[in-house]
Amino acid sequence: ITTTLLQHTTNMKYNSIKTYITSTINDIPFLNPSREDIQEYKKRIIKFPSKLNANEISGSLGDLGTLIPLTVTLSRQGSISLPATLFFSGLTNLLNGIYHDLPLPTQPMKAISAVAISEGMNMHQVTASGVIVGWIMFIIGVTGLIEIVNKIVPREVVSGIQVRIGFKLASLGVSWITSLPWTSQLDCITLGILSTLLAMFLLKVENERNDNREGEDNHNGTTRRWKRYLPPTALTLFLIGIICASITLSTSPPGKYNLPLTFFGPPFAFWAVGGITGQEWRVALTELAVPQVPLTTLNAVLSLCALADTLFPSKSPKSHSPSLPSNPSPVPSPPLLKRRQIAISIGLMNGVFCLFGSMPNCHGSGGLAGQHKFGARTGASIMFLGTAKMAIGIFAGSSATTIFQAMPTSILGVLLGVSGAELAVTGVYSCVKSKGSRLPPKEVKMRYFVMMITAIVIVGSGKTQYGVLAGLAAFVLYGDGIEQYRNLCRRRRKPRVGEEEMARDNSLHTDDTRQTEEKS
Repeated sequence: ITTTLLQHTTNMKYNSIKTYITSTINDIPFLNPSREDIQEYKKRIIKFPSKLNANEISGSLGDLGTLIPLTVTLSRQGSISLPATLFFSGLTNLLNGIYHDLPLPTQPMKAISAVAISEGMNMHQVTASGVIVGWIMFIIGVTGLIEIVNKIVPREVVSGIQVRIGFKLASLGVSWITSLPWTSQLDCITLGILSTLLAMFLLKVENERNDNREGEDNHNGTTRRWKRYLPPTALTLFLIGIICASITLSTSPPGKYNLPLTFFGPPFAFWAVGGITGQEWRVALTELAVPQVPLTTLNAVLSLCALADTLFPSKSPKSHSPSLPSNPSPVPSPPLLKRRQIAISIGLMNGVFCLFGSMPNCHGSGGLAGQHKFGARTGASIMFLGTAKMAIGIFAGSSATTIFQAMPTSILGVLLGVSGAELAVTGVYSCVKSKGSRLPPKEVKMRYFVMMITAIVIVGSGKTQYGVLAGLAAFVLYGDGIEQYRNLCRRRRKPRVGEEEMARDNSLHTDDTRQTEEKS
């Protein structure tokens, strides 16, 4: 690992500064688009109404299980400005939908939100932490350090992070439901059980629809006709939650909620860092930013990019390298989401938007899994969600807290539980996924072991970085990590003069021998 870091630093030292800066600017979204890119963005904006359907709208609501509880709690205690948070997170959704054409989520940063809620942090401290994390992530993306982290952290460890976060989200949703009474109020355990059964049924119907679209055989033609008209899962649960919230607001005693609802409340953009003191900057760095950076790097960048390749294999760009007859091995496809772009995107949306009142946000793998599970397949879903967020932040910012506060906790728990289960299942599947032949049982067992060690240590310690260190130790000692890191160092070493010709001659000799054996 030390050799890899030193070689990377040496290569950066001797690279052309102009070429490096140009490549960095090209990796920043929207900063240096070509003419073809601009035409493609215009097409996505024009085709947005035609792509938007019930499934895309339902998928856009799959991330509300974490968005609503965290934003409402932080807003009620004065740690964030809800209108500014909704406006700038919606703007981020809109821009990402146009740029990536994927349901890339925008979520509150979990570690910062948890510490701010438990410790009662004020708005200045939360804002300062978002600015600090944003510029740290921007530096990690610009300098290419995120690629070093990706090479060092194996896929099994990333899957362990996904499994742990999936279990955490699902168990949190279950705890929300079980903390309620059975039948003494509208928001109760009975409503959560009925919503769970309805969600399972609608998800099964959606899976059958997807199978039919992909051309798989299904002989239940008589039952598919009425199932075709059933609404998507998240959209159905959201409408039920709005109905329950309306009933709660209309029957609540005076003074419990901020009624009547009003328009045009607090401003959705303001200079938020003017009165921050040095002590608040220090608290934001040590207590909020330091725990968040490892989680953002591993979950919001590495895990997200790996999850996107698993969930959207048909959208992965194909490699343009020609496959020569002398080299029958396929060239690996480039990733669907570039890690540097995601790191820079997180850095910009926090380092810039938090200056104007937004809360710290990131792109979480749990949100992507939830939105995909509930039907989101293109960027039209988050473009719709972003437009709705911006409209609420501008016109109904003060009333949004009241509406979200009246939403049933049982409905949000079901949404959160399904999203967590989808993320955990996807993490297990991607751990042993192989593009070639089936993996041997020994290899499968090793990958499962490293994955579970990572997840168990994170669950037991509550620290993502501890789980990653334990997973790396298991990968090196129990798996074949030593050999892989050794090969990584060899690949990064530049060949000496004459070594390229020798390697090419050996490759040609090997290819000739293989062709002779195939002919015989």
